[in-house]
Amino acid sequence: MGPVCGTSIPSEAAKLIRNYDLPGIGLRGVEQSFSLGDLVRYGLDGSIRTDAILRDGRTIAAPVLAVFDIKTGGAKLTPERADEIRMHLGVGKDVPVIELHISKGLDAKSCLYILVS
Repeated sequence: MGPVCGTSIPSEAAKLIRNYDLPGIGLRGVEQSFSLGDLVRYGLDGSIRTDAILRDGRTIAAPVLAVFDIKTGGAKLTPERADEIRMHLGVGKDVPVIELHISKGLDAKSCLYILVS
């Protein structure tokens, strides 16, 4: 799928997630950047970006319940990357980092597979 799909699919997914304004994610829990426990400017050098964060409430101060990471093609969420995400969010291993993997089916439609690390 390559790097174009690796960035365009998560961007399109972010738009859809925002449109649904899901409880615990809302409009602001999508594509946020973090560095060592702090919410920082999007794309700040040295920060990590999450695809979506589920919180126990609608504010960015509410506890993190889960993190969703969108992958395409052969990309996989590694345990090391999950630990890096948790470190930058300032959360423990009790917070699951969930891989949402998009892969092409035989009919060229996308399928969504959820893997919990």
